[in-house]
Amino acid sequence: MRRLVILLCLCAVAVNACSSADNASPPNVTVVTDFSQTFDCDARNCLAKYRSFVEDHPDFAHARPAETVLAELAAIEAEPVPPVMEVSQEEFRSLIIDALNNAFMLDGLDARPLQVTIFAESEDSGTTSRRLIFSDPLVGEFEALELEPVGSARLSAIIGLHGHFDTPEVFAKNFLGAELAAEGYLVIMPQFRAMACVGPEDEISRTLIYGGFHMMDMRVYETLLVLKYLRSLDRVDAARIGILSHSGGSSTANLVVHLTGGIAAQVTDYYVDWRDRCIGPPLDLPVHCETVPGLFPLSTTFPDDRFAPVPRLSIPYAENGFAEDAAQIEAFFAAHLQGGDS
Repeated sequence: MRRLVILLCLCAVAVNACSSADNASPPNVTVVTDFSQTFDCDARNCLAKYRSFVEDHPDFAHARPAETVLAELAAIEAEPVPPVMEVSQEEFRSLIIDALNNAFMLDGLDARPLQVTIFAESEDSGTTSRRLIFSDPLVGEFEALELEPVGSARLSAIIGLHGHFDTPEVFAKNFLGAELAAEGYLVIMPQFRAMACVGPEDEISRTLIYGGFHMMDMRVYETLLVLKYLRSLDRVDAARIGILSHSGGSSTANLVVHLTGGIAAQVTDYYVDWRDRCIGPPLDLPVHCETVPGLFPLSTTFPDDRFAPVPRLSIPYAENGFAEDAAQIEAFFAAHLQGGDS
């Protein structure tokens, strides 16, 4: 029965092109303002939905013993790099969904209720800065930083995805978030939870992968929720939304662009082969968000520009920020999100 349910979900996702942006009905998003709110992840137990995810979705889970999973990872680590696959975009998308086991998360994404709470707001130098709480039935609560140019004109938007150990504030400062907002883009940067390798990321990644899911399911889905929110805003031109990412954020973005028709342009600085360990020996943490064994056969296809689903700029890994590539990134987004140089 479980296999039938999964197949039906895959079919439903395929019919909808795996994209909430392709649905005719508007996304189910409620935006409220409540300046009495704060967001402390520990105080709000914001990892609870991660920890209970396998138990909450038994119809799609498929538990395996830890030793079986770790043996599979060890076997994959010994394999040579796979060749580039000659597949269509639709086939590639289906392979990604199958590897992530997230079809049920994508199905009905637009109809699922999403509440976004503005809990802090300030204005400086022509930019309104807002802190937001996203609340979703599947993954619970997470925070985001939004930078919106003051005014009423329609805007292009950019989703900024940070890497391990970073925050939206770091992304705004070092990875062009603030600069792009100053140039006229609405920039939104979610805070990924459990993204520091040790502690919660290690614990939750193990729980999820032993239960048939992946930490990357959460990162991808949350990015799609941010996209869903942007598409609900009257001021944002939904046809001109880009994505800019660093490190683990790039691993997320590299998947997201294949699962939605709502991204118009991508800048990425990182690709993984999906058998990655966040920290090797002596700590030897075997799994984290970039450990997805089912994606390993696709790993060399992701960076091949022939299979990029949207206009894409791949830049060198930006250890200390995007300053060296800023002009190239800005020109790329101007060409693809604004229709010309700015």
